[in-house]
Amino acid sequence: QALCRRSHAAWIGRRCRGRMTRPRRDRAPILLLTRDAEGCARWARRLPELGATGLEFPCLDLRFDTSNDTVARLVKALDRATWLAVSSRHGVDAVNACLSAARRSLPSRLRIAAVGPASAGLAHRTFGRVDLQSPKPTAQGLGLALAQRTASSRDRVVIAVADRASRDIEEALQAVDVFADRIELYRTLPAPPALRRRTLGACLQAAAMPNPDVVTLASPSALEGLMARARLTPDLRFATLGPTTSRAVQRHGFPIAAQAARPTLESLVEAVHGLRLLSMPSTDAASSEKPGQSVRPMPPISAARRTLPSELEAESRAKERST
Repeated sequence: QALCRRSHAAWIGRRCRGRMTRPRRDRAPILLLTRDAEGCARWARRLPELGATGLEFPCLDLRFDTSNDTVARLVKALDRATWLAVSSRHGVDAVNACLSAARRSLPSRLRIAAVGPASAGLAHRTFGRVDLQSPKPTAQGLGLALAQRTASSRDRVVIAVADRASRDIEEALQAVDVFADRIELYRTLPAPPALRRRTLGACLQAAAMPNPDVVTLASPSALEGLMARARLTPDLRFATLGPTTSRAVQRHGFPIAAQAARPTLESLVEAVHGLRLLSMPSTDAASSEKPGQSVRPMPPISAARRTLPSELEAESRAKERST
């Protein structure tokens, strides 16, 4: 009888140890996207290539300024300028919208400077050329690169930006006495406040969307729009595109789970993967999930379950001694 108990305890121990040490497959993290509708859709299409999944939850409204005054000012400034600087893809689209409204094209002698590969690629497809791409994909990097190329008081630079954009480009150019003409061609507006502001989890549940692993924020205005649409809870993890957005999140009392080293989607996903918090349950549990259902990390195995084999073996030895 004691031998049977010992064999049974050893069998249970092997079963439990096998379950605990079974490798857990990594899964694609689920990112909540909070940009404008077009930006969310563009990121959602690219995320599967980067090993992640995106949930589109637009929190910004993008509006181009194609009024007669703005279009006339831009056309006049471009005729006198030597450079056009665009700090985002939206800047390229805004310039193109104003030129289309005026039925004009860029002057052939005008050189184009773009902030990064995405903006440069769109500018090349839209205008047919790009003369300068900043090595560092930030507005400050573009300003410094332009300052090195335009160290002459005869140069004039038109900067096409949003109403909330920083003044890093102007400050870099003014430091070398280059004239900078800042023209705000589009507005980035946070989402309007919801009539009934519920928690973010309740909003996603009402839209039949799974819970995200992280909430991504590309700008402080995206945080404003998110807070207007939903009530944020302390259990949310935030991943930001840079330090400016991180400071905005921290000012509202939320911690930062991840911050991109560079202001790109690739760097943001890399930072999220570095959290090492996302893993699938065991193979048996994972196979029981329905397609498209959010799979949550398994809770840690309790101490009672971990000590179960040793307790059984100890009990069997004690009973064996008593017999």
